[in-house]
Amino acid sequence: DNADLLLEELGLDDVDKSAITG
Repeated sequence: DNADLLLEELGLDDVDKSAITG
């Protein structure tokens, strides 16, 4: 989804992903 694309650009980890997605 869009969140995954943003994560790739920012180079965030899965941990940060869970924080962003809630």
